[in-house]
Amino acid sequence: MKKDIKLVGPGAKAKLWTQSNAVAASNPGQIVSNVVQLPQLLPILLAGPVVRRVDASQANIWLATSADLKLICEIFDTSAGNQLIGDVQATKIKLGDKLFIYLATVEAPIPVKHLLAYNFDVSIGNDPNILGFEGDVLLNPSEVTVGGLSLPTFFRAQPQSDGVRVAHASCRKFHGAGFDALPKLQAELDRTASILGERPSAFHMTGDQIYADDVADILIEGISEIGRIMLGWDELFPPSNKKVVDFTQGTRSFVRNFGLSVDSNAAGNHLLGFGDFAAMYVLAWSPEIWTWKGLRVKPLEIPAGMYASPSARQVLANVPCYMICDDHEVTDDWNLNSKWIRDTGNAVARRLIANALGAYWAFQAFGNDTGGRDAPVQSAVSTYLQGKGADPGSFESAMLGFHQWHYTAPTSRPTIVLDTRTRRSFASIPAAPPDPPAILNPPPGLLDAAAFSLFGQAIGAAGGSGDDPLIVVSPAPFFGYQKAEDGVAIAANLGAWNRPIDTSADPEAWGFNPPAFAQFLKTLAQSGRRRFLILGGDVHYGYTAIASCTLRIGGNPAINIAIVQATSSALHNKADGLSAAAIYLVNDDNSTYLSIGNFRSDGKYQLQKAEFLKRWNLGIPANWDLQVRWKYIKMGPHSVVEDNNVGIVIADSASASHTLFAASGSPVSVSIRWADILTQVPTPVTSLP
Repeated sequence: MKKDIKLVGPGAKAKLWTQSNAVAASNPGQIVSNVVQLPQLLPILLAGPVVRRVDASQANIWLATSADLKLICEIFDTSAGNQLIGDVQATKIKLGDKLFIYLATVEAPIPVKHLLAYNFDVSIGNDPNILGFEGDVLLNPSEVTVGGLSLPTFFRAQPQSDGVRVAHASCRKFHGAGFDALPKLQAELDRTASILGERPSAFHMTGDQIYADDVADILIEGISEIGRIMLGWDELFPPSNKKVVDFTQGTRSFVRNFGLSVDSNAAGNHLLGFGDFAAMYVLAWSPEIWTWKGLRVKPLEIPAGMYASPSARQVLANVPCYMICDDHEVTDDWNLNSKWIRDTGNAVARRLIANALGAYWAFQAFGNDTGGRDAPVQSAVSTYLQGKGADPGSFESAMLGFHQWHYTAPTSRPTIVLDTRTRRSFASIPAAPPDPPAILNPPPGLLDAAAFSLFGQAIGAAGGSGDDPLIVVSPAPFFGYQKAEDGVAIAANLGAWNRPIDTSADPEAWGFNPPAFAQFLKTLAQSGRRRFLILGGDVHYGYTAIASCTLRIGGNPAINIAIVQATSSALHNKADGLSAAAIYLVNDDNSTYLSIGNFRSDGKYQLQKAEFLKRWNLGIPANWDLQVRWKYIKMGPHSVVEDNNVGIVIADSASASHTLFAASGSPVSVSIRWADILTQVPTPVTSLP
């Protein structure tokens, strides 16, 4: 038995040595009942390590375990003879009897362009039933490192340098169509492990890291069992206060009766309890849990690729990861429109959303921004879980009332990460009828006025010159694929006076709310910056768009900006069936699109497409204040990458490039000079194209 082991290293994989082990060893001829519910019923390491925020003065690394442990993180500079950069005991938060999350914040000067390695000293914590370990390590190097290195590694890029190289991706569903694309990013990290000039310095996970609303039949009961074991108590769920684990396969569609618009063919397995959501993250990031017998899934029942491949751990452990949620971490179409908000003000929806947000904080947001803004969330989650579900109303109010999920990531060019789910603007709708016509229930603005103000402040605080490209993460692409969005608008009945919104079409694109679309562009143009790189996901295909925008406010000189939008989706949920056919039909879009904004005579803002103006024999409004023009550029033979994919973007003051690594094919790339954007899609125009 050992008191201390390493997280990563050679040797035997460790198991816990408990009081019951000791009793059995001292009485080998006696049948001894297990005096504790052994934590090794679950893997000791539930998830991680995950490299989180890294800046000039600190590096953060996250883990989750099933046992109460003491973890001390050490970071070494392999570029300086393995010199110790710093060490710290990780902050530990108990979320359940067998669920502990840790964040190791090593506060020290973090050198730039040095390959940094890390490890943890692992020892027993405060559980008197755990005496030590049988074995040497929790992970062998092959399970967690890249490029054949002996320890997991990362590096910090030069701040405000004339170049950025980051990966991005979204939408990872276990049983999604196609194969998981994360192994492609792992392969790139393997190739560039010691070549820092070519290695991504960050990984932006832009939403839908799990699918809470679409869980495979063979997994849902095992997920709830994992959740109950991790928490150590039975969660009750309204309205019946039935135990979450008693909601068996296919019995959860009742959530649709409480305002949730999840598809009827998937709702039967919707995650409900905090334990459900936490278990889903463990499944997403831990290879070991898939072989745990309590999951009750035989290996042969798992379709190819439908599991957390070793690549998940190897990627997250070897590049700073910055995460933001979209809707599927909570439920499909979360905060879709005014009617959705009205219809989900009930106990069922509030509890489900609060549980989802609590797990999102614990597994994704904890470490994005270490400035302490999330203290109310940490307190609410800890109090609720340690109280075993007492006072759910306070927990729900705290979670649903928190709107500080946005942050700025300290990448080589600062990356402003937008929260486009909890900071939306909604139109007022009448109390009746229950399902109003679409014209009375319009799509939301994906940011409200306060969020736009914070967005502008974040751009101002980012530093750098006007010609330095600034990165913005918007989970929903700002420039949606226009022909696809036109189809959605028709299918969703947008603007119809006699039909309600069809929520199954997902009508929540930036372009469906013209005032918010225009305000986004105005926020960029008025910032003093001239070049923007927007990263997005969500749509289940990948593409690249370029745009120019001219802003003319009052008598002030016109302002011109250039934009590159890189969209990577899905990691593992590519479109299939009719969705794939629709993408194929609109794939090669060579059109150039133009929208012009101005105020109407009643003072309301309008954004008109050039096609509309031409159709009605209208000219360009003389009082225009905004013109934006965009197009989609080919990536290989087509404009759209339909396969599962992960992207890498490279940008400097001269140009930007976007490479999409398809799960089942060769990578495709496109590169564009910033100056060429203003000639390929020039604004302003004086006549309609």
